[in-house]
Amino acid sequence: MQRKLILCLIVFSVVAAEGCRRGGAKRDPISVNKENDLIFSTKTDEFSAAAKGSTKLKIVIENKIAGPYTPEQLHPDNDVTIREPVKDNALDQKAVTEANKILQDERKKFAEELRRTRTKSLAEILLKYRQDNKPPAYSYDDLKKYLRRQKNYELYEEVNAKSIEVPYLVNSANAGHILAYCRTAESKPDPADSKKSIQYFPAVRADGKFEMIKQDDLDSRVKTQEMQVAYYYYVDYAAPHFYRGGSELQAFRDTLVRNGEPFFLPPPPPAATGPLFLGKLQQRKPDLLKNPPEKRDFVKFRKYLKDGAPPQLLEYVDNMTLVFDINADLRASGNLIACRSQPEPSQDQQNQQKEKYHYGVNTDGQVSVPGRSMYAASQLGTWLDLRKKEQAPPSGGGTGGMPGTGGMPMPGVRPPGMP
Repeated sequence: MQRKLILCLIVFSVVAAEGCRRGGAKRDPISVNKENDLIFSTKTDEFSAAAKGSTKLKIVIENKIAGPYTPEQLHPDNDVTIREPVKDNALDQKAVTEANKILQDERKKFAEELRRTRTKSLAEILLKYRQDNKPPAYSYDDLKKYLRRQKNYELYEEVNAKSIEVPYLVNSANAGHILAYCRTAESKPDPADSKKSIQYFPAVRADGKFEMIKQDDLDSRVKTQEMQVAYYYYVDYAAPHFYRGGSELQAFRDTLVRNGEPFFLPPPPPAATGPLFLGKLQQRKPDLLKNPPEKRDFVKFRKYLKDGAPPQLLEYVDNMTLVFDINADLRASGNLIACRSQPEPSQDQQNQQKEKYHYGVNTDGQVSVPGRSMYAASQLGTWLDLRKKEQAPPSGGGTGGMPGTGGMPMPGVRPPGMP
């Protein structure tokens, strides 16, 4: 008895000491959601297996072999076959053969509709998430965590397996931006040639509308919207370095209203382009301009992205998927702000020696894509080398890269606008 008492006293002392650690400061309780995240196994494949619930069913259709079929018989996760034909019965053998063809077609239609339904369901969740969270940014892990908390195991599995792809750089205000798309393409007859087929991907846009996107267009659409999001966050960070806002700018707007010119001055960038907004200030209120503009650096830009931008954008900056001109001159039209570091061939070119082009976005918010781009790889070598040095993460706790030299207008005609 005495030994048990001593043991209890020791355990109590350890618990009390742990509770009084760090000066006896009271600790906040762990929320249920966070606790679930902490105890959750990092082996997502184990969770996926548990989320699926029942295992694959093996079904042999004995009756009504030509349909109609039940959802269980049509579900793509199940192994479904038609019964064996009766021996020496030609009519039954023909019926089974036809039934197999019917079953195959019906299961294909069911699978396509199921993928569309799941893509739409995930897009609805993303729309609600973006409405409820400020900033409306999320990563792959954030999305999986959110679905897990919602106990939406079916969509969790789709996201975890990347059966449904989610572009993480999206502007909710741009109706055409893609929220989610199914990675399994659907083959449809080519209207121009019945012997050919076209691959389409089911997708849902930021306005909630469903769209079937051609395979050739999907990659370009996603990369274009990534450039548009990169433009938005860069300009939002950089524009205040060019003008003084606050009460002085508001006083100027009030004067314009009193003078009957309320629409002379557009909203500040990125709602309006830098050349337009700053050009208007230069015409009527040049004292609001910072001349020369304040310097920008990547340490502050990275912090800005980390605090409020989608996590993938900061990842693109750090691994140099996107390369920025940190000191691009927003006053000048057509200056290159950012581009993808890897050039791509144009699909429109037929010659053997294909020129490669970079996706790029300029100070007017115009995105250039391969085939309709002035940003040829052969012309951007020096620009890219310099910007990569500026963008390289500081070593030894430095304060940033070398100072930039401002925007670089590309030679020739300005790039065309987005399609």
